[in-house]
Amino acid sequence: MEYVLDTSVVIPILQDNEPGQYCTDNFQLASPETVVYISRVTVGELRAFAQRSWGDRRQADLEDWIANTLIIEINKPAVFDAYVELEIARHKPPTNGRTLGKNDLWIAATAVGANVELLTFDKGFDAMADVYHVQGYRIIVHDDRSISHRPLGTQS
Repeated sequence: MEYVLDTSVVIPILQDNEPGQYCTDNFQLASPETVVYISRVTVGELRAFAQRSWGDRRQADLEDWIANTLIIEINKPAVFDAYVELEIARHKPPTNGRTLGKNDLWIAATAVGANVELLTFDKGFDAMADVYHVQGYRIIVHDDRSISHRPLGTQS
């Protein structure tokens, strides 16, 4: 299996907390048969988060993790095409009150352009399936009561 990990999934994995462990176990992210990617945009988000929230040691651990993770660059024609399609679609009704920010659009476009499933904890990506009609992506829902995974855009 192949996955693009959103920033909202990478941080719990690096923090080795319950949602991170859930992702690692249930999506077999540590398996040699699983290929894990991140978007170049995620690298920027992770570094900004780490500089605001983590000390030098954890920032160094992050850099080691990034160095050992496959990064999908956003300067690829398929990613640009996906971004344009998603950006245009995000302005079409119905929006259901949800839209993705620009970084999230780039991360989504990275996954779509690479034809790889996106794993995210960010419920804003629901808009991608509902509004943009992108199929086959997952959102991981974590709250105080449960952790579950479901196809993006479906009700939990």
